[in-house]
Amino acid sequence: MASLTDLREGLAAAVATTGLPCHAYLLGNPTPPCAWVIPGDPVVDFDETMGRGLDTWHLVVEVFVALTTDKGAQLRLDPYMAGEGATSLKAAIEADGSLGGVCDDLRVESIVGVGEYNLGDRGVMLGFRTLVTLYATSS
Repeated sequence: MASLTDLREGLAAAVATTGLPCHAYLLGNPTPPCAWVIPGDPVVDFDETMGRGLDTWHLVVEVFVALTTDKGAQLRLDPYMAGEGATSLKAAIEADGSLGGVCDDLRVESIVGVGEYNLGDRGVMLGFRTLVTLYATSS
């Protein structure tokens, strides 16, 4: 049975294979470039099959780069949004559909929210959100 902790940590490890530092939890003081994993909305759909057979989890990978120059920040962010390649989040996450055995399957659904993010003391960063759906046996 997969836990939210297992899924977060597995997803963070997969993203880190791109060379982008990725944390399984939200950071209070992030240093760009970086990513972290947060629960989506909804977080989980329970009982997708009979008798607690399958749960569907929704997680989000948020990616940030420093917004030092307009074009430069976008050029640093673009490779992470690619559908394939060494720095593609989609390719990295889907390379092992079980995240090392913590889920049965997963799918990178979409990229949303490309734009500026105010991260408190760290200032404004350029970023995006990757929506990931994970399927995990529940019993």
